Order: sequence, then C-alpha cells, then structure tokens
Amino acid sequence: MDERLDWEAALAATGVTVKVDRSVRLVALRYFDAGGFGERLRTALGEGIPAPLGFNRGRYGAAEDPFMLVWRSPTECWLLSATAAPIEAISREIAGFGDACLIDQTGGILALRVEGSRTLDLLHRLGSVDSVPRAGEASTGRFADISVTAVGLATTEFLMLVERGHVVHLLGWIRETLTDF
Repeated sequence: MDERLDWEAALAATGVTVKVDRSVRLVALRYFDAGGFGERLRTALGEGIPAPLGFNRGRYGAAEDPFMLVWRSPTECWLLSATAAPIEAISREIAGFGDACLIDQTGGILALRVEGSRTLDLLHRLGSVDSVPRAGEASTGRFADISVTAVGLATTEFLMLVERGHVVHLLGWIRETLTDF
C-alpha cells in the first residue's frame, strides 16, 4: 500500500465522494448498568442509549449543538459531536458514577464521510452486503479486511468510523475500488 497517499484529500468518482471528516469528535461511553447510565445520559443530553444497531441524533444546550449516539454493544455506545459541549455535559453527569466511564477516542478513530448515488455500490465492494447497515442503523463489520463501524445516515450518506492506524489502508482500497467506477 502506498503510504504516501494524501489521506486528507477527498476521493471521488462518478456518483460517490469519500473524505475524512475532521470535525467529528468521538468518545466511547462504557457502562455496566444500562438503566442507570441511560438515565444519566437522558439527564445530560436528552437522549438515551440507542437501540441495538441504531443511533440517536440530538441537540445540546442553548446553542443546539448537534450530536449523535451510536450503539456499539450492550455495554458501549459512542458519542459523536462537532463541539465539546455535549461531551463535557455527559462527562460531568457520570463523574463519580462507578458503573460508567468516558474514553476520548478523538484522533484515534477517524470519520470518513461517504456520499453520493453510488455509495452503496462502493460499500458493497469494500465489504459485503451484510456489513453495510441500512439508513438509520449502525453496525460494525469488515471493510477492506479491517473492522469499521458504519453509520447509515441516509441511503446515500454514511459515516465510516475507522481506527487511525488503518485509515491509509482503507483509503487505499477505496482509491483502487473507485478506479472501476
């Protein structure tokens, strides 16, 4: 794989664009008591733990900062936000709550935004039909032979959340796949 790949530049072909979305801050929220943690989440952000394989969108505070809660497992969800305000709110709410923790993954997990009429075609070529969530769903699967969490924002818009150490590999596969478009 070419390590010189400019992974900050957008990749595009007819009907699809892929770019790194640096605006996404990501924290992992881990908990043992889903009921108690869900109440604290609702108190802090107005949204509870997402349903399995789902995500919740919300707005926080007077500035109405948008955020997203993405289900990862029965004991973990991710909070994605462009601002620190929702993250700080849940951090304050769970301080001293022994059954939950917040782990800042910003910079360690990067978001790729995939958009366009041929988005599903690209994702199916990178993974399998079973790896690609439907619009309104989130799931972790194998794309380009690595683990990626995909969030179906709409039929033609997805976030791919990938560990930073694998982003050059994934973008290399995407670049090569797009040559067939």
